[in-house]
Amino acid sequence: MQNGRHWVGSWAAAPAPAEGVVGFNNHTLRMMPRLSLGGDTLRVRISNAYGARPLVIGAARIGIRDTSSPGGPGIVPGSNKKLTFGGNDSGVIAAGALIVSDPVQLNAPPLADLAVSIYLPGEVLANFAITGRYARQTNYISPAGNFADATVMPVGNLTDQWFFVSGVDVVAPDNAGGVVALGDSLTDGNISTIDAFCRWPDQLARRLTERRGRPMGVM
Repeated sequence: MQNGRHWVGSWAAAPAPAEGVVGFNNHTLRMMPRLSLGGDTLRVRISNAYGARPLVIGAARIGIRDTSSPGGPGIVPGSNKKLTFGGNDSGVIAAGALIVSDPVQLNAPPLADLAVSIYLPGEVLANFAITGRYARQTNYISPAGNFADATVMPVGNLTDQWFFVSGVDVVAPDNAGGVVALGDSLTDGNISTIDAFCRWPDQLARRLTERRGRPMGVM
């Protein structure tokens, strides 16, 4: 990239089959990941790794989570940016594949809490083989409708899984690197406090940020 900057992973969840019986039909999902490395340009990875059929994304957005009201799906007003895919507002992900959004300008500091919203316009039944991941994080499912651009999304259900959203990358300085956390369910945060960001990769990201040395993303 220009000016010696390059893409670095700042958050990731390893795709896996969703747990339990899960289905969607004309719903918006709002996933709430926390970055490790900050940046002013981001892109999002959405995975259909375990899907049995193509997955249609009707709309997608990314914004900064409003942490002034902890525990909710609100977004800082003015920060909810449209995600596009090859210049299009929507996209189709083949079974077993993933899609990477176009770059979007969004000023996100290190350890920023994000809100990634994806609208699923069609019926995604449990036998679709939904791609999810155990999160230890409260995420949100809307009532029927497209609420991707809503600053405060209405909530129909809560979930502690990451559905489809599998990574966020940032444009970082040329000396920035990344650490990939490999492990069992403890790496996902098993038995850690929900919504407390106490997984060991979260702890590592905080320590690397506080160290103020070489910028490092933790995935």
